[in-house]
Amino acid sequence: MPQKHPMLLIDGIVECNPEKKSGICGLTVDLYDTAAVDDAGNLCSFCLIEIMAQTMAAVSSYSAYCTNRQKMYQGLLMTIRDCKISCCRPIEPGTDILIKSVPVYNEAEIIRSSLTVWIPSTKEILSEALITACQVIKDAETL
Repeated sequence: MPQKHPMLLIDGIVECNPEKKSGICGLTVDLYDTAAVDDAGNLCSFCLIEIMAQTMAAVSSYSAYCTNRQKMYQGLLMTIRDCKISCCRPIEPGTDILIKSVPVYNEAEIIRSSLTVWIPSTKEILSEALITACQVIKDAETL
């Protein structure tokens, strides 16, 4: 996973197509000790950008490992464009959230992906963005 506790916000990869470097991650808002959840257990909407960045890192790293046996060992968020946060309220505990990452550019160490965050039970879109990152690839055997 791209982060460690207490900054890890996604629970894991739900679906992945390594050849297309696309996938979906998920999380369930819960009463766990993380920087993104308030005292009542609500997920703060300002954390949606970090959730998208972690999804992009997890999907691209897993795809690189599956297709080339390579791991991304460093990442640097470079730009966030066309970011729309539709949700301006805390998201209640027990809410399932899905995050889809679809690459629109992938050359050398630069990856740009379109990301969408939504609640599957209501189909409410929480945020969308175009994120560009630099991720250095390292051969898995040397790690």
